[in-house]
Amino acid sequence: MAIDPSFIITRSSGKWRMPRGWMVALSVLLTTVTLSLTAWWAFPRISDDLQGRLMTADSRVLELTGGNESLERALVIAERENQITGAANDQLRDDLKQVERQLSELNDDIEFYQRLLEAGGVRRGLGLHELLLENTADASIYRYRLTLSQNLEKAEVVTGTIEILLNGMQDGNLVQLNPVEIASAENKGSLGYEFKYFQRLTGTMIIPAGFSPISLDVTIRPSGRSNRNEVDEQFEWSRLIEDMKSNVQE
Repeated sequence: MAIDPSFIITRSSGKWRMPRGWMVALSVLLTTVTLSLTAWWAFPRISDDLQGRLMTADSRVLELTGGNESLERALVIAERENQITGAANDQLRDDLKQVERQLSELNDDIEFYQRLLEAGGVRRGLGLHELLLENTADASIYRYRLTLSQNLEKAEVVTGTIEILLNGMQDGNLVQLNPVEIASAENKGSLGYEFKYFQRLTGTMIIPAGFSPISLDVTIRPSGRSNRNEVDEQFEWSRLIEDMKSNVQE
């Protein structure tokens, strides 16, 4: 029977030596045990530290979230107050403009009454006392103001209609635009009057594109009377614009 030489026990010099492979295995085992013991000892401390940091971070997140929500609410309130303040300011400006316009009209009325009183014994029949233009936000639209009057000793209520015609150049030709062609949406109907001493009428007119105004014709037609009682007045457009600019500067 053959004997495997690796299992033959021989007598050495008296000292037993561990095989090299065993030594490597034992070294690995000791290292593993050491690392395991170290990890077992350190992990609870590391875990507690990380847990504490995590709780601190969560608390900070909640704090910042609450602060952010408070800032957002404050921003919404500030924006709302700003909108309310802006709307209130706009309303005040509109009210101020309206009051200033009413005051201007009242001053005009006072001046007109004074002129009537200063006329003394001079008695005049129906007439166009004043025509003024005002510009608007749209450069092609003008607001006009007509003042009709009569100064008679025994004045009666007069009624009738007013026709406004606009003369000018268009495409190199002299043309006349009738009330329908220059009427705005608010002045589609005929312009009528009814008063005893005076009346102020307002409206708007549209200047068509490519049209250059030269003059404005105004005809006052009393009701129930012949054409001989009509009042015709013509106003130069350039003079009306100059008066309009002067009134704005004042």
